[in-house]
Amino acid sequence: MRWKILVAKYQHNGKEQTYPNIKMIWWAGGGNFTHHQDTNRLIKAWQKPEMIVVSECYWTAAAKHADIVLPITTSFERNDLTMTGDYSNQHIVPMKQAVAPQFEARNDFDVFADLAELLKPGGKEIYTRR
Repeated sequence: MRWKILVAKYQHNGKEQTYPNIKMIWWAGGGNFTHHQDTNRLIKAWQKPEMIVVSECYWTAAAKHADIVLPITTSFERNDLTMTGDYSNQHIVPMKQAVAPQFEARNDFDVFADLAELLKPGGKEIYTRR
């Protein structure tokens, strides 16, 4: 099978490989439940890890299946860059913050920068640049 994610072994480049025993998933960005070919299989796969963290600004299917949901700012609550267009005509567009972050929402950069610091003293400085 092409998408056999729930078994321990698989073939790759002529060799048998073993899937890692994933204890935690941190999902940040993208609509995995809306784009997956077999949602029931995804739900089953998400029951295996001990913990699932989702960084999300909306109450999505991924957020509903998470153990921890980190409230992330929307495009209106942060200064950032985004891309628009299609494969042959892409553009970078600056986003200017229109409103203050609501409730406890934080931007992804700050969340991961603080995580780097928690995992390694000085990690915020080592792994981030502004």
